[in-house]
Amino acid sequence: MFFKWCFRIGGALAVGSPVLFAMIAIMIEPMGIGFAIGYALAFAPFIFLAFCVLGIILEGIYTFCTRKLLLPKLKEFVIFRTQNGHFLISFKKAKVFHKLEIKLLEDMQCQVWHSTRQSVNQEWREQYLQQSLINEFCNKNLPLVGNLPALFAFLDFCAKVPLGHKDRILLHRGMSVYWDFPLLNDEPFPQEIQSLHKREKKVIIKRFLALCLLIIALIFALWLYLQSTFYPCSIYYAVQEGNTKKVENLLKNGANPNVLCWKSKLAAFLSAILNINIDSKSGQSPLQRAIEDNKKYIEQERTYRNNNEIIKLLIESGAQIENLS
Repeated sequence: MFFKWCFRIGGALAVGSPVLFAMIAIMIEPMGIGFAIGYALAFAPFIFLAFCVLGIILEGIYTFCTRKLLLPKLKEFVIFRTQNGHFLISFKKAKVFHKLEIKLLEDMQCQVWHSTRQSVNQEWREQYLQQSLINEFCNKNLPLVGNLPALFAFLDFCAKVPLGHKDRILLHRGMSVYWDFPLLNDEPFPQEIQSLHKREKKVIIKRFLALCLLIIALIFALWLYLQSTFYPCSIYYAVQEGNTKKVENLLKNGANPNVLCWKSKLAAFLSAILNINIDSKSGQSPLQRAIEDNKKYIEQERTYRNNNEIIKLLIESGAQIENLS
């Protein structure tokens, strides 16, 4: 569900972004329209990919939160119960309207009338009348209907719901509309069904909060790792930040002052995780970084910080001063 919508939105944005960028370029600077369109075309696949990834993440969260719950599996069905104890189920599949009239029998058996029609203006055409064990019916018709075990579990639960003085009551409101009784689609559910909705909503909220706490805990654990001596490049980025106190603490706790790191934090993190060795051509030591920032401090009229104290700490802790450019 979420992936489908993110796929559509991402595709629409990827296709429409060149037009949008061109319109903005015309309003700002007509001469830059070619560059704007080229820029948009280059980033269109990344926009589409980002929305696809977002859809996968949202779909995963939804699946986790609704796992083994009953009502989310019935989202495509509209379900009524009539005075004679029959259940009326409507759903739409492949642009065809389907109606099932189900009567629950003893010994785990059921009697099913299946009707179809192509549009709401046509009459229902009966396809078959079948009586069988519930398990057999589910196995035979699963490709057509889908989620039949959940449907029969819900019907078994609803068989105990009293009708009162009504000819029929609405038990579940899905994505389609039961066109034979359109006015009933907005009536309130029986108290027992409302209680079931509340219980399942509480479960979904608890699971969602638990997932959020887990994600926050993992992010916090990652942050602690990146700040500790267990992460080799933590001292390099402390130098990059100009945090003298942090550099001093890391050196006291055994950080390597001669570690080579990439300037990109993401590249350095991936190299540490994948255990990729960095040579002096592609990497930079904390001392080299501190000296580079000091040069900028001198050349750019003190707009950069003075790293003299950090340089002293690094040299005193054994930082190599050979081959410094």
